[in-house]
Formats: sequence, structure tokens, C-alpha cells
Amino acid sequence: MIKGFIPIISAACIISACASSPDYYTEQEQELPSIIDEEWTSIPLPSLENGELTRTVIQQPDEEEPERLDLYYTENKREELQSYFQDPSNRSEYEKDYQVKLLYGSCAKSVDATVKYDKDQSLGAPKFDREIMIEDTTVMFRYQENNNLSTYVFNHAQGQYSFTFNRSNVYDEKRERAEIKAFLQNN
Repeated sequence: MIKGFIPIISAACIISACASSPDYYTEQEQELPSIIDEEWTSIPLPSLENGELTRTVIQQPDEEEPERLDLYYTENKREELQSYFQDPSNRSEYEKDYQVKLLYGSCAKSVDATVKYDKDQSLGAPKFDREIMIEDTTVMFRYQENNNLSTYVFNHAQGQYSFTFNRSNVYDEKRERAEIKAFLQNN
């Protein structure tokens, strides 16, 4: 596997393996990886050096075509779902409340990094601190000191990526930019 990304088909296999083992997933939920195959097959996804995938959701308001894929990573992943998410009715309520399709997780309470991919390139926000260049790609950067988060947004692979890192635990500026650089070099 090339360091820096997981093709979506590999991600679907990982999610499928996780979803088929525990008996707290419903039969319908065990089929969810096919949604990834259908909608997101050509999208390169990062494999972060300093984190494991703990939750994957598709933003899908009002049963429309999926708009965004969100991936959550943590350094301290648990091997099973948080107890709240082991109950199918709670997962269903979560999906309804947040207008998402929960594909995998949530296996951890804390989040060290979030990666979002938007087909419509609408992740950008007007309040970025500056533009920086990483691997010949213009990246918008913002650091929020009050909550210790840094966000990088850039266009790539017919969409827009947003990488948000929590600097409280694992990440600092050097590690963040190394993760993005590795992703861009391999895609």
C-alpha cells in the first residue's frame, strides 16, 4: 500500500470487516460498504501516520445524493463501538439528527484529526489566516487558538479536502503538513 492514502475500495474492505463481526450491527448496516463502492470509488483517502480511522459518515441531507464524506481519526482507537452506538436505534437517531449515514464507528470519543471530502468544493470558509503551498498545491490555512485546531483546505481529485487537526495531543504544525504532503505526493 502506498503510504499517505487508502483507495476507497480498501477502506470499504476495512469497514466491511469491522461491520460484519460484531453482532450489534444490523443486517442492513453490514451492507453499507457497498454505498462507499457506489459513490466514492475514485476518491483518494488519506491514511494518517498518527491516527487510525474511528468513524466514517456520509453527509446526506434529506435522502439526496451524498454531498460529503467525513473521516475521523484518533491515536487511541478502541476495538469496539462506543456503547451508545452499539444500539441500532441510537445509531438511527444519530443519523436522523445529524442528517448523515454512519458507515463505520464511532470507536473513540476523542478525535485527533478529521478529513472531509466534498464533491461540490464547498468546504472553504472566508476566515482563513493565509495561503500556503504544499507540493505545488495552494492550501488555505487557519489556526483557531481558542480551541487549538488547525484547518487546511485545498482542491484535489475533482473536489475539495479539508484536514482539521487537534493540536492538544498528537499534532503540531510540522506533523500536520507532513500528513498533507504525503497525501498529495501519492495522489
